[in-house]
Amino acid sequence: MTMAAVCVGLCAGSAAAPAETAVLATWRAVWSPYRLVDDRGTERRLAKATLDAPPPPVPLSGPAASGQTLVLRTSGGEVIGSEPLTATKKGPWAHGFWVPEAAARGQFILELRTGEKVLESRPVAIANGGEAPAPPLRLDSLNRSLLARLESREAGAVADHRADVVSYLRQHDLVYLDPAPTWGEGLPLGNGDMGGLVGGKRGAEQTFYLDKTDIWLATPDGKAAGRSYAGTLRLRYGGGAKSGAFRQRLSLGRAELTTQDGDFRSTARVHALRNSLDVTVEGADFEIVLERDTIPLDPKGAYLYGYFNLSETWLAPKRARAEAGPHTQVEWGAGGKQCWFVHTAPNLRCALLVSVSGADVEWHPAAGSYVGRVRTAGHPVEIHTTIVTSRESADPLARTRQLVGNTDRDSHLRWWRDYWSRSWVELPDKLEENLWYIGLYQQACVSRSDQAVSFFGLFHPLNLKGWWDGYVTDAQVQMMWWETFAANHLEMLYPSHRTFGRIAAEFAAHTPGPGMVAAHLFTPEWAGGGQFINGDNPYKGSTAWYTMNFWWDYLYSGDRKLLREVTYPLLRMTADDMAGRLVRESDGHYHCVHSASPEQSNTARDNVYDWGLITYLFRTTIRASEILNVDSELRPKWQEILDHLFPAPGDGKTLWETPASPHPYRCHPVVFFGLYPTRAIAYGSPEFEAARRTMPVVTKLLAFHYDDRHETIPGFEGGVEVMGFSSGILTIAAVRLQDRAEYERFLYQLIVRFHMKQNGLRALLDTRQADEIVRASLVEAANSQTVATTETLLQSWDDHVRLFPCIGSTGRYRFSGLRAEGGFVISGEARDGELRWAQVKSLEGGTLRLALPKHGQLKLQVTTPDGGLNVRLPEHGKAELRAGRGAPATFGWITAGGEQRLELQCRAGATYDILAAGPVDWKLPSTEPRSEARVVAIAAVESRGARLLHYPEDLPFGQVVQDGSLYLGRPDRFGSPLPAPDVRKVLAEAASTDWQDRQEAARLLGRVTPSAEVLAALDRLCSDQVTVVAHTAAVTLVRLGTPESLKLADEHARRDAVLGLRREVEKARRRYNVPSG
Repeated sequence: MTMAAVCVGLCAGSAAAPAETAVLATWRAVWSPYRLVDDRGTERRLAKATLDAPPPPVPLSGPAASGQTLVLRTSGGEVIGSEPLTATKKGPWAHGFWVPEAAARGQFILELRTGEKVLESRPVAIANGGEAPAPPLRLDSLNRSLLARLESREAGAVADHRADVVSYLRQHDLVYLDPAPTWGEGLPLGNGDMGGLVGGKRGAEQTFYLDKTDIWLATPDGKAAGRSYAGTLRLRYGGGAKSGAFRQRLSLGRAELTTQDGDFRSTARVHALRNSLDVTVEGADFEIVLERDTIPLDPKGAYLYGYFNLSETWLAPKRARAEAGPHTQVEWGAGGKQCWFVHTAPNLRCALLVSVSGADVEWHPAAGSYVGRVRTAGHPVEIHTTIVTSRESADPLARTRQLVGNTDRDSHLRWWRDYWSRSWVELPDKLEENLWYIGLYQQACVSRSDQAVSFFGLFHPLNLKGWWDGYVTDAQVQMMWWETFAANHLEMLYPSHRTFGRIAAEFAAHTPGPGMVAAHLFTPEWAGGGQFINGDNPYKGSTAWYTMNFWWDYLYSGDRKLLREVTYPLLRMTADDMAGRLVRESDGHYHCVHSASPEQSNTARDNVYDWGLITYLFRTTIRASEILNVDSELRPKWQEILDHLFPAPGDGKTLWETPASPHPYRCHPVVFFGLYPTRAIAYGSPEFEAARRTMPVVTKLLAFHYDDRHETIPGFEGGVEVMGFSSGILTIAAVRLQDRAEYERFLYQLIVRFHMKQNGLRALLDTRQADEIVRASLVEAANSQTVATTETLLQSWDDHVRLFPCIGSTGRYRFSGLRAEGGFVISGEARDGELRWAQVKSLEGGTLRLALPKHGQLKLQVTTPDGGLNVRLPEHGKAELRAGRGAPATFGWITAGGEQRLELQCRAGATYDILAAGPVDWKLPSTEPRSEARVVAIAAVESRGARLLHYPEDLPFGQVVQDGSLYLGRPDRFGSPLPAPDVRKVLAEAASTDWQDRQEAARLLGRVTPSAEVLAALDRLCSDQVTVVAHTAAVTLVRLGTPESLKLADEHARRDAVLGLRREVEKARRRYNVPSG
């Protein structure tokens, strides 16, 4: 049942004579303990219901058609809610109605309708569930006011001293000396709701690919069609501008893009406080071209338009059918200095308006576009492009006109200055530092909207976006906001809290039995998302993960109001569902069955993903109930489950995915989830050491298994997929294990090598896709990779905080304003591995236990609102001090986890300076504006630390490689192509006794001329006893594509002497479009 229907109600309409279908005779309902308070302040109870074998929905023929709907109303005629019939799995159809408490004791009528026609009607009763009411989910706390509340709450959660971060960031500006030729490497702009990418063509054009977070489309019959984008704006100046040097700079500090191309000059920003792209143009006359095509409304459009890299033969007829079907509509208009369109889908209207000031403009229509000729007369021209959807205004076009005209640049700059002042880092490795700041820049660009953005963010200007751009609960939903916590930007949680808190009411209504189950994949309910909400998720632990960002908000902020009104109701419903799913068996343990690790076959029972998340769930729900003093009668059951939960899979040496499949090839390396994010593994515990021993098993191959990506590589243990989110998880795990060498290896060989784009965003790298999607940026990739760098400086564990836990042994590391659990804002400096100083600001008061790096004698300086003092810390034991009129504070050392930790009993509002080798130093060094792209040699990247092996072929880069280097930014010209390998050296490796040498040689021989000697080596390697060596050699033979090499590949495939080799040859032939021999 849609919450819109719950909160607004429906018209009862005129009922026709009921037909004798008797469908409703199987309807059963029971009162659940779950409650909510809607946006009008009405308290409601959830009646959970089932209907056996519902009839199939009526076929629809147009936008006005209506399918079959269940309507529940009171005996007096008041409509309580409606529930559209949707496709369901075999068996009873679960659904629910959130009934006002005032109507809960009355009588009810249930109707089956098609439009306004009543097919069947009967009185129904709702049985008493017999459970005490649960604390209500407050939807009225998840509306627009939440943004202001979070911003107000977080305003004071900063260090007491602020540096000039904007000036410091000049060294990290992204510089393009040649424009991005496609949107994929366009420079990003955004304000959290509206944004896009900027590309162009030297001497000819600047292109803005514009997007907005709430452009989600539905088909005429209410099915999800997927995400789209707003439109394309081109500034064409090739006919009038003088040619000359090109220079483009994206200022991270100001979120402004300046461009000079000959005598064409522009400055562009998406205003921080309103949805307007503001561009100032100087130079000769130019043209404005505004483009927006119509979109075929096909529910499988994401597959037809750029999902898998499918053959045109297969796609062509399906695309033809989609093109012949319903489309969105685009209405154009122009007048005076403005041009606009309104793009209409069955569920949404999007208006985009371009307004010009400072020059005359002549508009004329063209195919799928409007063109305006701008005559500058030598004066600067202002172009304002505003976007509004019908989710925000009943008249989007009128609202776009209201947004035009406010050219207040100062408020934009103030917002970004305040954003950057919340936290900063200074690292010896400036590429690492640059990527960290770009991660925070991306977060601000995509995370301030009413509707949470999907995982491609605002940087994927395609219709019906591939890879099904939606919300996915085994990775994207949670990871897209990970960096907000330790980086101290909890105000950015607004779209996540609002979107995922509100739709939880639908999850609960459609979950059979107690509790709620979050869907694995879903889209907004108002954009056809209801079809995905069916009370099931193949990965049972995912709903627990779904609650985690809400709980972390409490851990980092201490916000009890949000805990009581939103977080705890979600935890309670999730715990109720999980408690009902676990099976107590004869061994005394609770087991999780009929589940799976994400995208992993043969992991249905007791997998490591579920273990970590179930452990987190019940620990957290118990703690939250104690904090709020609610549901004490349920805690013994939850504790019993924790005490008797199936053990973490493993053999004492390594962690396993599951006992049935210990070390498969992994799409998602969730075997490390006990370290982060669940923290089910304690620091220094036996499981912690097992995780350390597990890392080399998992990462012995970086692979893509294509059609078999959910399966173990035959005859081989380990291997992992190189997706944007997977690389983030691995890098965070290395840092949590305090393995600096592994962190640097992953930073360069994973993040820089596979994911760093020229525009600083991070690539998806799903090699099944068309190229434009392989390298499309993924929000959670940059987000999780930014978390990894933050965790080298500050880590929160359940019982303590670690300061500088994974830094290098040389150089200066400094940070300010990072956030630790317990509501502590922490700053500090270490040089050459030793602590110089740290500062702790306590927001909530409480105990802080700090694990410090190497240090000398420490002094403690305490500052409170009513006084301060200095004291020398004891070398062991504890002491007590009193500052001002406050209660005494205890400080000193404790022994825990095999180490000494500093313990501070902190007062709310107090600041604690821990001084080891000098005073607190807040001043950032002066920097010069960056003048060119950062560059790093590919050879240096791939040799940073122990090598990582690619399987079964060369895996792509996150950017299009045109020479032997990778770039952050874009040069004016590229160097020489990447040289071919030294064939003599590679052939020598092919004869090595080390299987890793042989596997790498088998891959690299695909880059050289296929001489008789090369083919002989590959022929020999195809019989290697290590299966991945033989597979790689066979795939290389297919890649080479000569008659001789293909003959050898076919011979080995027919012989089938090596497990899995035939299958790899078959897959390689399809990938490389080589017909079977």
